[in-house]
Amino acid sequence: MHYKNCPQCDAANESGPSDQCAACGIYYAKWLRAQLRASSSVADKRSGSAYKKFLKDTGRATKKASLASHLSSRWLISEAPIKKHELLVRCVLLAGMAIWGWFLIQTNFRITTGLFSEIGFYSSFMGSVTLVFHEAGHVLFMPFGRFMTVLGGSLFQLLVPAALMFAFVYKYKNAFAAAVACWWLGFSLMDLAPYIYDAKAQALMLVGGGTGREIGGHDWHNLLTWTDLMQQHESIASVVETIGELVMVAALVWAGYLLYRQYKSLS
Repeated sequence: MHYKNCPQCDAANESGPSDQCAACGIYYAKWLRAQLRASSSVADKRSGSAYKKFLKDTGRATKKASLASHLSSRWLISEAPIKKHELLVRCVLLAGMAIWGWFLIQTNFRITTGLFSEIGFYSSFMGSVTLVFHEAGHVLFMPFGRFMTVLGGSLFQLLVPAALMFAFVYKYKNAFAAAVACWWLGFSLMDLAPYIYDAKAQALMLVGGGTGREIGGHDWHNLLTWTDLMQQHESIASVVETIGELVMVAALVWAGYLLYRQYKSLS
């Protein structure tokens, strides 16, 4: 192997054909082998990093695909095809939930007194069921101290429908029942809004048979007082009400989509 000019120092090879540079002393064959090894190492590193990036991107895509598949198979597909009369009953139930939900969304949670109080839309059998879990929450959270005992009522009335929703999806594989539980979760949030708003005025009649002022305060009066958030009572109530409305609407859309799929499976 001979070079006219040295590939390393560019010196002219004046002594004629030779396998070594007279100026810097490198052997051309060894120099070439070293360059090939270096090029190979760089190529391997580049290809290795490219392969790692490929695996990483593929892993992300696989995770996204598996998550979408999981959501679709668990949350958007109800149980085995149902009969026509069962579908009809579910449609009637969904219509009732939608009408009731519309009245609740139209209700002004700030109006809690008067001859025809708008709060009356909350006072229903669902309100009574929710109240049972609210009171049970106070007892269940007693071991965690005074603050959690007071907060436990509101917290537990949200945890129960949320737990039912996940149970219907993952244990019983009944997405429609989970959507109904989701509607109840929205109702429970909206049910809390007047209670939070009343924290300052304390005009609501409580389970004990008197208003908050008459019996020495109620849950949210105490909670907002302890956390120095009493001045934000209306904003907090409004946020809770809005979240409840969004959850309720999402539940109705979810249930409607499931019934549509079940209707299509009938034909």
